[in-house]
Amino acid sequence: MKKIILFLRYPLTNKVGEAVIVPVESLQENLWEACKRAYPDGKYFSFDRYYGKSELMSLGRMFPYILRDDVYIWNVPYSDVTIQEFLDTHGLTEQDMIEAEVDNVGSASEMLLRLYQEWVSFAEVAGSVIDCIGRGMTVYSVVKWLWSSFGKKKETKPEVKEFYKFLVSRNRWNVKALAKRLNADESFLKSMLETIGFEDRGDGNYIFLREKNEKFRELCYSYMDSWKNNHGVEINCYGVNEEVFLINRNMMYLQILCSEIQADSIWAEAKKKLQKLACENSEYLLVAGDDMSLCLKECFSEGFGYEEQSRLWDALHGLNTYLDGKIWPLEELLEKEV
Repeated sequence: MKKIILFLRYPLTNKVGEAVIVPVESLQENLWEACKRAYPDGKYFSFDRYYGKSELMSLGRMFPYILRDDVYIWNVPYSDVTIQEFLDTHGLTEQDMIEAEVDNVGSASEMLLRLYQEWVSFAEVAGSVIDCIGRGMTVYSVVKWLWSSFGKKKETKPEVKEFYKFLVSRNRWNVKALAKRLNADESFLKSMLETIGFEDRGDGNYIFLREKNEKFRELCYSYMDSWKNNHGVEINCYGVNEEVFLINRNMMYLQILCSEIQADSIWAEAKKKLQKLACENSEYLLVAGDDMSLCLKECFSEGFGYEEQSRLWDALHGLNTYLDGKIWPLEELLEKEV
């Protein structure tokens, strides 16, 4: 008799993993319900073997993506996915084992809250670490492509790390077929594939080159190492560096939003607040040449200690909170217009 084997792992305990046989007649049953029936005491189930570790699964009870009717859908609730859909998504058959982790929960986070800003960060980092991206992957183009891809609502769009994992899960992609399945902009997909290490072999076919991918990852790590810069003082400045990074990301994204919705007054006010912050903390901050981003001075004064760090962090965080308060309503307006 044909059967499906559901293998449950217990990574947070010493309990040995166990296999549960699910009748093939259950293919149209909900996978999450099958897991709960197999282990009623389990509160969270995730499928790290297929997606990597993701809080979307362990906390949000959503699959990062599912193939349905030959189209990839993002952030799909566990309650909406059958065993058959899961098998189809990952190229499995009734004879293959489905592996699941039980109660493998990390720290909570605000899922999807900064989705667009994370893509802004990716585009900015990619533009900084890659000499020539080829297909015009600017911050503006990435955000525009994201708005027009994967569906109208934010909840239907992938997070950067999930999309990256998805793309590198295969060694070959046909960009035309992929664009159709994802309901995504073809230029966006070409840029993504070429940036993360795929090579165009013609006719829309892209081949993964591990050496190119490793180079991309090394450059990204090098860029992120800038957060460890202590600016010549003895205390850890990671938190201050991070807040400046977030401000610059949010300012760039806010500029795009204001441009799309023609909210010039909001953008002008944000720039004034950034310039005021830099002026009030001129011993540590500079306004960059674009007049819309901050730079931390390479060396702080010898007197920079924990009290000064706390005050500077509070000031930076205050601007970030202000920017967040402007961004969310504009996002909602844009979502209605798209």
